[in-house]
Amino acid sequence: MKRLQTGGDQWEDEGPDAEEVRRHVLSRLKSMIRDVEWETDQQTIQDALLKIIPDTMEDFWSFRGFATFDRTTELANEVLNDLERTWMKQERLVDTATSRRRLS
Repeated sequence: MKRLQTGGDQWEDEGPDAEEVRRHVLSRLKSMIRDVEWETDQQTIQDALLKIIPDTMEDFWSFRGFATFDRTTELANEVLNDLERTWMKQERLVDTATSRRRLS
């Protein structure tokens, strides 16, 4: 958890850190990725999470802003795009439509 200096209430002054955001995004990704990729590609998924949401990233806003503007879905889609590029390079992704369910 990180402290923001907004001078408001606690939920406006504190926000998630990168580790907490990665946990939220990972949970969201589980509903977006086919079970076969989920079971076999945990390292690839963790690598993509760290690439898109590095420990140095801090612009997640307050808890209120993070939840209100649904940054989890936005970041999950970015991670999913990175995963698809990786799988395409490995020639493992045959049909994008059947491999995932994009959330909006």
